[in-house]
Amino acid sequence: MKILIAHDLLAHLEGLRSLLDARPDMEVVGTGNDAGVLLSLATASPPDLLIVGAGAESEAFDPCLLIDQLRAQWSGLRTIALFRDANDHRLGRLCRHGIDGYVSEHGLIQYLQEAVDTVSRGQLYICPGMSAKVMGLLRDHLRGEEDFATSEIAPDLTSRQCEILKLLATGLAYKEIAQRLGLSPSTVETHCRRLRKKLGILSLSALRELPHRTGWLQ
Repeated sequence: MKILIAHDLLAHLEGLRSLLDARPDMEVVGTGNDAGVLLSLATASPPDLLIVGAGAESEAFDPCLLIDQLRAQWSGLRTIALFRDANDHRLGRLCRHGIDGYVSEHGLIQYLQEAVDTVSRGQLYICPGMSAKVMGLLRDHLRGEEDFATSEIAPDLTSRQCEILKLLATGLAYKEIAQRLGLSPSTVETHCRRLRKKLGILSLSALRELPHRTGWLQ
């Protein structure tokens, strides 16, 4: 399994790399806290798993945006987020973003490898001490999406947004959509951000699935 690690603390990056590189079935393909560098590393060696520190958020690095950018190129990418504790204010935002694993930084050595193994099997992992908070947030998010899925979505969208949403639903990446519509990838990315905000959906994967779940494309 190829792993990309994003974190704002150098000590954490070195510690995480040492912990995971010790396993013969895992390869850390890159580490850093700069989105541009991380995307270049991912392009050179596409990762199967992203491990991202929730605290690694700055003007130059937004964990949720990085996840979207990577998933736009590699839709099967799995993600584990590291949180200070269950009260971390970023927990709700990343929870709504479709994270596969939730690990407290206080239990990295104890829980991270278990989380990687669980997530690699396609299962959700929540470390002890965070279960109640995460499950509550997931429940609230799913209820919100279920309510939204029964509503009409097309009338509030511009014709360009409708075009992009239809192409997203086919599984195309940002670059492919840009080529079809004669736009730049950054313009498509901006449209997708506005779509998520307008539709109340923060996860790119949920945005792709929405037209199918609502029957909008039929």
